[in-house]
Amino acid sequence: MNEALWPHVGALLVATVLAGIGGELFVRGVVGVAQRWALPELLLAMTVAACAPSAPEMTVTIAASASGNSALAMGDALGSNITNILLILGLSLLFGPLPADTRALRWHVAYVLAAPLVTAGLVVDGTLSRWDGSVLWVGFVAWLWFTVTSGRRTRVQAATDLVGGMSVRAGLLLARLVAGVGILAVAGDLFAQGGRAMARAFDFPDAVVGATVVALGTSMPELMTTLVSRWRGHHDVGLGTLLGSNLFNGLAILGTAAVIAPVQVPLLPTWIMLLLGAGAVLLVMPYRGELSRMRGVLMLACYALYVTALGVVLGLGDIR
Repeated sequence: MNEALWPHVGALLVATVLAGIGGELFVRGVVGVAQRWALPELLLAMTVAACAPSAPEMTVTIAASASGNSALAMGDALGSNITNILLILGLSLLFGPLPADTRALRWHVAYVLAAPLVTAGLVVDGTLSRWDGSVLWVGFVAWLWFTVTSGRRTRVQAATDLVGGMSVRAGLLLARLVAGVGILAVAGDLFAQGGRAMARAFDFPDAVVGATVVALGTSMPELMTTLVSRWRGHHDVGLGTLLGSNLFNGLAILGTAAVIAPVQVPLLPTWIMLLLGAGAVLLVMPYRGELSRMRGVLMLACYALYVTALGVVLGLGDIR
């Protein structure tokens, strides 16, 4: 490897660590505040906890789009969704079957499946315009509104009032949030710089770099959240975080990238990511109330095929 690239490789590695630390701090702060309202774990994970780990993707998107590298932003958002399901969920299933409520997940899985299909229709002209980005944002807000209002109807107990020392606890939670946001902002800038440098050095399409190297790094918070939730027995938290994160990535983050600057879409890698992303969602539906270990093996095999397919695309020449 060219010695000039080592600083950029180091930037990606440092950013990965920072994304994990910042995402963990942000998740703990947000979840600590939200738990005062005693919402169901699945609802909490799909909304607050899902959006928090996706903060690295949002910072990468804003930095990349603002600097004119919208293809990297789009590749990161779509690639992170594939990484979330096929790699992260696949790895977590190797620890054993994952109990899952089919009725509770059905509507959310359908929405997660629809998101890449709608995006595929929007980019058929080769561009994701500001109007297209607005459509994606409207879809995200509609899902969030429905999910939150449904959760309010299923609230299991009233909120606990702040008393005495709770003000100190609230201050600590706020400090975690602020620290998490700051660390994630730094990580996002490092990812954007490192990803652009590697794309130029190896002449890789920006969308492919974003879909692999950058997507894997920015998905570290989701990986950490999912594995910890498995170890602690909070199964709904891990699965809900991944599904909610995919909606946040595919609708809010991708919509933000397009609103900042219209995205010229490299059709071949984009179609690979969108179609595989939709197919990955189908693997999330439980069978007999659980996701089996073999389902995880299948997800990991599909992820290997995905990386191989992008490698083939790279061999076809300049597809920017």
